[in-house]
Amino acid sequence: MASLQQASVVHFLSTGIRNAAWLLCGYWVVAIVMELVSWCWPSPGVMIGIRVLEHFPEKVLHILRLLAPLKEALLDGEVSVVQVRLVYGAAVLFGFMALSICTGFCLWLFQRVLRYWASKY
Repeated sequence: MASLQQASVVHFLSTGIRNAAWLLCGYWVVAIVMELVSWCWPSPGVMIGIRVLEHFPEKVLHILRLLAPLKEALLDGEVSVVQVRLVYGAAVLFGFMALSICTGFCLWLFQRVLRYWASKY
C-alpha cells in the first residue's frame, strides 16, 4: 500500500511539473515576442502587455525579498537591464515550479483525504 501512495504523489508532482514547464515555455515565448515587438513597434499597448508580464516575476521577487535590492542595484548601475531580465526569467521559473509542486502536493493530499473518507463508507 505504501508504494501506491508514493506512486500517486509522484504522479501528481510529475504532472504538475510537466504542466509548469509548458506554461513556462509559453510565458517565455510571449515575453520574447513582446520584447521584439516593443523594439520594432513601441506602442502604449505593447508596453502595457510587457508590464503585465513583468508583474508575476516582480511578485515572486517581492515575496523572496529580492526586489528592493535588485532595484537598488539597477539604479546604482551595478546590474544591467539584460541581467535584470535574466533574474526575472529565473524568478518566473522558480515561481511556476514552486506553484506546480504545491499544487501537486495539494492534489495528492486531497486524494488521500477522499480515499480515507470513502473507505469508511
